[in-house]
Amino acid sequence: MPLRPGLARLSTELLLVLLLQLLVFQSPVAFSPLDSVAQNVAINATLSNLDLASSQTSFVPTRTPVIRLDWLWVSCGIHNRGPVASIRVYLSLASDSVVVYFEFVSVYGGWRGVAHGRVDYPTRSFTANLDPPGASRTGVSVHYADDLVTAAGGGFNSVVRIWAEGSGIRVYAGECQYGIGFESAETSPDYQLIVIASIGVALLCIAALVIMFIRRTRAVRPSMRVCRHCGFNNPPYATSFCIKCGWPLEAP
Repeated sequence: MPLRPGLARLSTELLLVLLLQLLVFQSPVAFSPLDSVAQNVAINATLSNLDLASSQTSFVPTRTPVIRLDWLWVSCGIHNRGPVASIRVYLSLASDSVVVYFEFVSVYGGWRGVAHGRVDYPTRSFTANLDPPGASRTGVSVHYADDLVTAAGGGFNSVVRIWAEGSGIRVYAGECQYGIGFESAETSPDYQLIVIASIGVALLCIAALVIMFIRRTRAVRPSMRVCRHCGFNNPPYATSFCIKCGWPLEAP
């Protein structure tokens, strides 16, 4: 039995709605869970007491305007050409909104090697060491609450700095490398929520289409004529007299 034109049209509209829902299910928005970047920079400066030298500023592109740090590390070549000195390696992000200090206290005179530092934000762990060893004490200063970085303009700037302290020291800072791992702080839409919301939209669309179909059907169906004498609902073909009591029907 072929569908009536109204039912056929309703079926077509419902099929289109379901196809749209399938497209929504198959294309949830998602960001890469972890991005990372590595930079090579040169300082090439000799520092005396309380001197501070910086590498050139590097731009780190990001996908979103806010990112959450996952880890960062830095390695810098150091040559202490004078007596015992204290050295600090800074890694600062987004105009110093996040600064991590790796400290090397009482670096032996004549020491030459690489200063390493690393921070893992999820595990709240960190390391600072010299290779080869050559400091009486090392340490890391990091505020774990400052793991969010605003990346205005599609990214943020990062820079490495070396600071030195000591009497009559001459600390040479050469090549540095550092890496930053981060993830989007804007959580991607949850797939289950997308499914639930899409099903809700589909149900609303179906309900709206059914209501429209019912209204259209009622609008085109001839109205029943009620007899004012006996109250009988006469069918459309009763045009002049009530088929129950014979009373004259009023014109519609």
